[in-house]
Amino acid sequence: MTGIDPDVRSVEPGETPRGGTPLTNGFGSSGWGARSRPRGMRRTGCFFRLYALPDPVRVPDNASAEDVHRAAHGAALASGNIVGLYQR
Repeated sequence: MTGIDPDVRSVEPGETPRGGTPLTNGFGSSGWGARSRPRGMRRTGCFFRLYALPDPVRVPDNASAEDVHRAAHGAALASGNIVGLYQR
């Protein structure tokens, strides 16, 4: 997802944040996804990389997650990771 308006404070499940453009994720589809939890593991995590950018980063419509990371990394004012743990 690129272009999220910096004033967005929350997003409803399944919604695209204001200004956001969904792109192809690392699983090859739009949106986000998670791998199935390995057998025997009680918890697993989803990893999100966030960038604070001074201006929108231009990437093609068919950009991969790695394309976006490369474009954003060079222009980022700051970056960080969020890890969400879940279990079934």
